[in-house]
Amino acid sequence: MKPAYVVALTAALLLTFSAAVAVEASAGESADTHPSVSGRGGKEAAAIAASFSALEKAFNQSDAEGVEKLCTSDAVMMAPDSPDVVGSEEIRKYHQHLFEALSVELGIKATEIQQVAPDWILARDSVTGAGKLKASGQTVPLNGHGLYAFRKVNGAWKIARFSFSSINPPPAAGR
Repeated sequence: MKPAYVVALTAALLLTFSAAVAVEASAGESADTHPSVSGRGGKEAAAIAASFSALEKAFNQSDAEGVEKLCTSDAVMMAPDSPDVVGSEEIRKYHQHLFEALSVELGIKATEIQQVAPDWILARDSVTGAGKLKASGQTVPLNGHGLYAFRKVNGAWKIARFSFSSINPPPAAGR
């Protein structure tokens, strides 16, 4: 069995991207139930919610290609204590390796959506859930929050940049 700090590090790496994962949107929910764009509801907020929902589904199904399709070709993932992962193809490869080792069940909620330019939206979210290490069967909590920049590409909102931090307590000393 892996030491607890290895499990915690694996979970933190997962959360780096999972915070971008999604708004918890149930079928039939209107865009008005999601955070508004700069105080306005409507199609831009609904589009970001739909992108988050698709990403959450891809993550919970361990679908690395689904994750890649939701990012711009030059997307950058900025993980704590890790080098940047640059480009949608590298993000897909990262998640292929991650999903080989870990399965997740996440719930993500957008906490803020702000349009800062015609083709740019900043969004914050909160993440709750758990990951299960495939090698040991150990379950680890996955709780955090993130900041994301979405860019409109050919009329569709895509994740261009994202950074995440865990809100789990640090592992106990010596573990």
